[in-house]
Order: sequence, then C-alpha cells, then structure tokens
Amino acid sequence: MINMWKKRIGEAVKFSVVISTGTLIATAFWYLITLISNGCDILSAQIPYVTLWEILAIGIVCGFGTELILHGCDMPLNRWVRRIFLHYVFVTTVVLVCGYFFGWYKLSISGVFLMCLTSAAVYVFTFSLRGINDGKTAKKMNDKLEERKRMKK
Repeated sequence: MINMWKKRIGEAVKFSVVISTGTLIATAFWYLITLISNGCDILSAQIPYVTLWEILAIGIVCGFGTELILHGCDMPLNRWVRRIFLHYVFVTTVVLVCGYFFGWYKLSISGVFLMCLTSAAVYVFTFSLRGINDGKTAKKMNDKLEERKRMKK
C-alpha cells in the first residue's frame, strides 16, 4: 500500500516538473512578446520574483490533479478520451483562475482566448514529453523481455 502511494506521488511530482517546465517556457514566450510589442529592451528586462513561485504552484496543482484524473490506463478508449477531456478542462480552468489572480492576463475575450491557447500548447508539450518518456520505457522493457527469451533458449 505504501509503495503504491510512493509511486503515485512520484508520478505526480514528474507531472509537476514537466508542467512547470512547459509553463515556464510559455511564460518566457509571452514575456518576450509583451516586451517586443511594448518596444522594451529585452536584455534589461526582468521577471518578478513571485512569478517563479506562481509557475511552480500551477505546476504542482496541475501535476497532482493529473495523477488523480489520469491514474489507471487500463480502460476502454471511449472512457480514456473522456478522462483526457476532463483533464484538459481541469488544467485549463486551473490556468485561467490562477492566471487571473496572478495578474497574468486581463479578463477579456482575447485574454481568455490567449490563455486557453497557451494552456493547450503546454498540454501538448507535456503529453509529448510524457509520450517520449513512456516510449523509451516501453522499449527498455521490450529489450529486457527479448534478452530473457534469448537466455531461455
């Protein structure tokens, strides 16, 4: 039982790291766009210290939510698709609510649209990284199985 919880917490932490990284990249991108559109000097630009903690907070909330919502992949495809949709809505809601309270965007149609677009980009980034990682793990497992088969012959 304890090992199961350790594993789930470990997975949540992994998701948190990937989501925080994606959010950091998205934040850096939007800061760059904002600086360029305002004609500011990029080299002397500074990011508020609290923004780093805000990024981490969103990563942790979304990471643990991801583990709760997407835990257990052995299910029919239609159920999995519903979970993915629910998860996307959860992540986007967290980003919209937190982003608004953190002052990352103004409450307007374009502000909400751009936050949803950013959330979708981070979502794709996160799933791509996890997919690559899962693919490497699966390859290692298959290689070990092949090695065991050869040893038994």
